[in-house]
Amino acid sequence: MKPLAITVLVLVGTGSLVSCANELDVTRNERPSLSIGEEVFNEFCSRVAREELPLDVTGAQTRQTCMFGVEPRVDSLRLNVLHQNRSRLVQAIDFLLAEPLGSELNQLLKDMVPLYDSREPQAQF
Repeated sequence: MKPLAITVLVLVGTGSLVSCANELDVTRNERPSLSIGEEVFNEFCSRVAREELPLDVTGAQTRQTCMFGVEPRVDSLRLNVLHQNRSRLVQAIDFLLAEPLGSELNQLLKDMVPLYDSREPQAQF
């Protein structure tokens, strides 16, 4: 086969594959507003979940448990105990970081989120 025929064949094959692909949905889901205690618990729970389930790279199996307190769907003693004590931990952290410190810290953390969304801090390293 001539090189031109091979190039045309590759281009036609690639074009037909691309035309069959679904359009990529890049819209972001709105994240619910959480208290300081819920945010701290969510991060702590997510870290425990990463250690317990290293193959769940997206966090899909534990996201509802960590963020909203849904019963864990995985067999993990650490996550189950953490889930059972969720309300106590959240209330304790919210109490310790009560107003006005809590609102100031909450505002600082909310102000920092756009920086991480834009990847600006990571670009400096």
